[in-house]
Amino acid sequence: MSEWLAGLKLVFDGAGTLYRHWLERRDPIRAQARRVLDVFTAHGVAPTQICRLLPEQFPIPMPDFASPRALKAHLSPALLNWVSEYFALNRSWLDGVSGEPHQLLCCYKCPLDFARWLADHRSGEPFQFRLFVLKPSNRPVSRDSDEDIVLTLEERIAYLDDRPIYRYYLFDGNGPLSHYPVVRSMLGMCVVADRAGCLVKGRVLSHRDCDAIESGHLTVPQGLRKSRASWEPDSLLFQSPDNDSPWQAQLRADILEDLSAPTPNHLNDE
Repeated sequence: MSEWLAGLKLVFDGAGTLYRHWLERRDPIRAQARRVLDVFTAHGVAPTQICRLLPEQFPIPMPDFASPRALKAHLSPALLNWVSEYFALNRSWLDGVSGEPHQLLCCYKCPLDFARWLADHRSGEPFQFRLFVLKPSNRPVSRDSDEDIVLTLEERIAYLDDRPIYRYYLFDGNGPLSHYPVVRSMLGMCVVADRAGCLVKGRVLSHRDCDAIESGHLTVPQGLRKSRASWEPDSLLFQSPDNDSPWQAQLRADILEDLSAPTPNHLNDE
C-alpha cells in the first residue's frame, strides 16, 4: 500500500509541475514572480521574511509573497533591479531571457584584478567574504589532478535575527585542474583571499552539480546545500617550500610573479 501511495504521489507531483510550467509559459510575468520567490528561497529567506529585507519603497503586503499569482501584480523594473543587485544576479536572468543567474568576476589569470575588486567592495567587517572552490572529491590538488573546479565568492550582506544572508559571484576560468593555468589562477585567488582576510574553503559537490552551476541550472547556494564534505584548496601553499617538488616550486614562483607584476605577461598562455 505504501508503495502504491508513493507512486500516486509522484504522479500528482509530476502533474502539478507540468501544470505550473504550462501556466508560466502562458504567463511570463507569473513565471518572473516565481523566479523572484525562488531567489529568496535559494538564499535562505522564507516568504514570511522577505518584507524584512525590502526597502520601504516596496510596501508589498506580506500575504502577497505567498504565491507567484499574488506577487506578479507588484513586479516593477525598480523591484527587479533591486533583487538582482541585492543578490548579485543578472537582471536578464530574472527576466527569463538568459540562462546565467550569477554575475561573473573576470579574474582568470589575473589574481591582482581580484585583489582590486576586494579592495573596492570590502566593508571592513570580519569574514565578509569566503572564497569557495567546488569539485567532485576531497583529494588535494596535485600535479596529477584531473577534476574540474568551480570558483565562487560568497559575500555576507545582511542578518535575519542571528542568521547571515549571503550573495554569490562566479569566477571565469573554471575548468580542469589538469590544465596548469587553471591551477595557477585558482591558487593565486586563494593567496589574494588569504592576504585580504577572507576565508578559503573547499566543498565537495558531484560532477553533475558542478556542471549545473556552471551552466546556470543550479544556483550556488542551492549547490552548497548539497555539499557533504570539505577539502583545503590551498593546503600545498602552506607546506614548507623546502619540501616542494619541481612542479610545486614552479607553481609558487608563477603565483608570486602574478601577484607582483602590474600586468601579467602570460594572459595568452594556453
